[in-house]
Amino acid sequence: MQRLLGVISVGCDGRPAAAVRQSLGGESLLQRAARTIAEAGCDRVVASLPDPGLEGAALQAALVPLVRPPAAGSLEAAVAQALDAEDDAYGHVLVLDPLLPLWRPGRLAQAIRLAVRERADCVFSCHRESALLWHRSAMGLVPYFDPARRPGLGTVADDLPWLKEDGAFYLLEVACFRRS
Repeated sequence: MQRLLGVISVGCDGRPAAAVRQSLGGESLLQRAARTIAEAGCDRVVASLPDPGLEGAALQAALVPLVRPPAAGSLEAAVAQALDAEDDAYGHVLVLDPLLPLWRPGRLAQAIRLAVRERADCVFSCHRESALLWHRSAMGLVPYFDPARRPGLGTVADDLPWLKEDGAFYLLEVACFRRS
């Protein structure tokens, strides 16, 4: 695999960025994210921060702090800034949200292997969604399941293949990201 840049994106989702100082299992969420992303085999790890007041916390977690301009609050802006700040060419970038700290052990390494094996443009975390949706019809409100299924072939929401992106991590091919 080509070189891998790790980016810990802080505050790109609208949640309070200072929450990365909260502790879980004796370490801050930012420290935990730094350890987790480093274990995934990143060649370099940076922290994309919305606030210069978090630079000390990033340095304490052995991260390279990059403070985003106020207008650059999106995840895409954080990734672009991190890639632009680096001199080395990276093939992939692994982005981790430190405020979603319940990653399963080995999940990031699994995503990296999948991306390489399948030559994927992007691999992201998701989970099964078992929402029951309703729609209006001539008969009133009717439960709505997978429209591709024939009626009577299962009405249990847990049986449906709905997946919801959860934003915990993204693995992006750099060339594809830049084109997009």
